[in-house]
Amino acid sequence: MLLRKYCGLITFFRSIAFCFFFLLVSRGSSAQRFIGTVVIGANVSQIDGDNLLGWDKIGINSGFRLGYNIANKTNLAIEFLYSQRGSAPSIASGSDFGSIDLKYIEIPLLVEYNDWYLEEEDYYKVGIEGGLSYGNLFSVSSSNSFVPLNLEGYKKNDLSYTIGARYSFTKHLAGVFRFSQTIGNIYANESGDLEGQVSRWMSFRIHYTF
Repeated sequence: MLLRKYCGLITFFRSIAFCFFFLLVSRGSSAQRFIGTVVIGANVSQIDGDNLLGWDKIGINSGFRLGYNIANKTNLAIEFLYSQRGSAPSIASGSDFGSIDLKYIEIPLLVEYNDWYLEEEDYYKVGIEGGLSYGNLFSVSSSNSFVPLNLEGYKKNDLSYTIGARYSFTKHLAGVFRFSQTIGNIYANESGDLEGQVSRWMSFRIHYTF
């Protein structure tokens, strides 16, 4: 059980190692087209259908990003992220409901458009991005009495859409804001005893680009 619980983390670290290796072997004539980025950040999240309101669940959103320049101002990017989502009552609400803790490996595939080029520093100051993200749930726990005791009902895989914006402070350092939402429910409600749960989260991240 312990190995199965953390197999998602093992896959995640393998993916990170592969990305670093791929970036290193690509340092040839086309290396300037590849962009490697370390991502460090946090999510604030909520779940529709859990009888809680507010963006009160805080978790990690960090990993690695590999981009590829496909056209002028335009990059294609794939990310490998450890992402904590779920829901929690606010301290001020006094709610009796507890939290829902969901841990994912997320793999977003994004298209990024850049603008405001600084020629002397050789980088774009701002950018917007959007795409789809695959999520693999490898750990779930809950102290929320409103959700079923059968936590196995949470889907192991989900698909989300995501949109975001970037502001670069330097050529290597940037701040990124992103909004994401699952496409469909994250709970397989076969018994009909629970309203559909949709996961939403906002990410606040720092990007360091090699």
